[in-house]
Amino acid sequence: MGRRGLTPQGAEASAIIYSLVETAKANSLRLDDYLLHLLSILPERAEQSKDFEMDDLLPRSEKMKSWFPAV
Repeated sequence: MGRRGLTPQGAEASAIIYSLVETAKANSLRLDDYLLHLLSILPERAEQSKDFEMDDLLPRSEKMKSWFPAV
């Protein structure tokens, strides 16, 4: 594949996803369910406002811990 297509924005996006996944694991969340929830809710929030808050969606939030606890 080479180095074509690598951008600072792509590197940043990859780092954000990696961080979310690892933080979800560290907080004992059901990873598949948590990520599916994020991918379904983020477009709705982004549509409502460009500067939306997402603290309640982070893996460390009590809301996410109660919704997606690991079995």
